[in-house]
Amino acid sequence: MKRNIFPVSILLALIVMFFTSCHSGSAKTEDIVQTWMGKKIRFPDNVLCSELGEIKPCKTNDYKKFRVLVYTDSVGCVSCKLRLDEWKRFIKELGEANSRDVDFVFYFNPRKTDNLTELFKREYFRIPVHIDVNDDINRINKFPAQMEYQCFLLDKDNKVMLVGNPTLSTVIWDLYKKALTGQMDVNLPR
Repeated sequence: MKRNIFPVSILLALIVMFFTSCHSGSAKTEDIVQTWMGKKIRFPDNVLCSELGEIKPCKTNDYKKFRVLVYTDSVGCVSCKLRLDEWKRFIKELGEANSRDVDFVFYFNPRKTDNLTELFKREYFRIPVHIDVNDDINRINKFPAQMEYQCFLLDKDNKVMLVGNPTLSTVIWDLYKKALTGQMDVNLPR
């Protein structure tokens, strides 16, 4: 299989180009992306998971090659921010063959867990979801405040390979998909 190798500078340029076409503040966007590329994400201990409303201890898949980390806070319309249909479509699009290498990790900081539980049941969202009532993952990592920067593609060492929410842009999803399927190598800064 032929592999395309994208230097980090090209990836940054693509990500910045996407965000600047949709938002003002290109310098701020570039700063955020550059700050997060290669940064190691730390995960809190003792966060509970919910799977279709059943609360249980979380299982981590440290053996997987990639993680897609999605963080969502409780500010504003949570169901609008989650875009669960899009995530289900992306996961299905990756397919069974790639699911062995990719772990989708959803962290939510809800005001009310009952509304969130009902949403997951209604949408039949079967992926375990980390319910982070104390917002520990955000407190530890200090994620950007903007929703479009609260999603990360991580390598096996939890280092950020890509920044951006693919449910908001097909360009970002294409970059994620290429990295996840081995069509693109991401060279992280050291």
